[in-house]
Amino acid sequence: MARLLLHIGAYKTATSYIQRRFHLNRELFARHGIIYPDIGPNRAHHILATPWIDIPSLPDSCFDTGEVSGGNRYDAFFEKFVTDHAHREGTVFLSAEVFGRAQPQQIDMADLARRLAPFEEVRIVYVARHQTDYIQSIWLQIAKNGKAGRFDPFLQQALKQIPPSGVWVDHSKLVESVLAGFGPEQLIVMDYEAMRRHPEGVMGPFLDLLNSPLRASDLKELDPQDSNISPDPLATWIAHSLFWPEAIKPGIYNRLKKALDELRERQGKKRTTLYARAQFEAVGKAFAAGNSGIAPWLESGPSKVSTPTPPDPDSLLFRDDLTEEDWSLILPDTNPRLREKLGVILRSSARA
Repeated sequence: MARLLLHIGAYKTATSYIQRRFHLNRELFARHGIIYPDIGPNRAHHILATPWIDIPSLPDSCFDTGEVSGGNRYDAFFEKFVTDHAHREGTVFLSAEVFGRAQPQQIDMADLARRLAPFEEVRIVYVARHQTDYIQSIWLQIAKNGKAGRFDPFLQQALKQIPPSGVWVDHSKLVESVLAGFGPEQLIVMDYEAMRRHPEGVMGPFLDLLNSPLRASDLKELDPQDSNISPDPLATWIAHSLFWPEAIKPGIYNRLKKALDELRERQGKKRTTLYARAQFEAVGKAFAAGNSGIAPWLESGPSKVSTPTPPDPDSLLFRDDLTEEDWSLILPDTNPRLREKLGVILRSSARA
């Protein structure tokens, strides 16, 4: 009988990269006893969440399993997946962040565990990213897609522990949800920063969990254009503030990024952040208790850390670090109206 490893996110923890690379190398993995099923219209396995979660983007043709006896096509598809895979030799690896969603619908974890019972062993793996980075990454992805509102109200929603964009921000809530159906010993939680520091990169911990004889160097790499790279946080925040509700203008964004890269390098900072310093500190305080609550899984899993790793504030260029001299250099005086608006935005951000 097959073992099953189900990767449920979180979003913005290299999930797309992991899914695409496993999919690209699925034939090689299969020869070594690791099955990454090619089901549904994409390279992840969101289709298996449809017994509980509506995914309108999946056409009905995806669920052609022949005659449906009882239930519905979504149940029939899931049942066929289990029938096709539970009695195989080796390990089945599934990856779909939708299994970790909080709103507007959630997976019934007890029902999921019941449906997966034919597998010899089932483990759930979740990657926790410290909320200071996690909240920022979620908003940046929405902004990248052209659908973001102002960041500060988005942040206030997250600080009230209302899941922004439908995802758990307090990782302990996700753990609580999983434990409603699975035993504590079935859950593995990894720290995102520790995962990134693995000698083989983000693929390494998953290869380890799967007991894979293959290493990252054995696998075909993705085309660089197939990566989902987050934009520069501070350049995005400034450009969004300048033009919202209109779309960000790429030329202005690129100019902002170039100026901020030069400023950041002069100040010895590794990266920018869209937070003001007080906001950054507020996020750390808001989620400290919840992060401590997931310590047993982090310490016993591959990460060997007690809480999700936050970024070092000394390595960050905050938006309220920018002086008037700095921001006067960010946009040239060829556009005085835009430059004046930028000054207003950055002055007000210092009071956030």
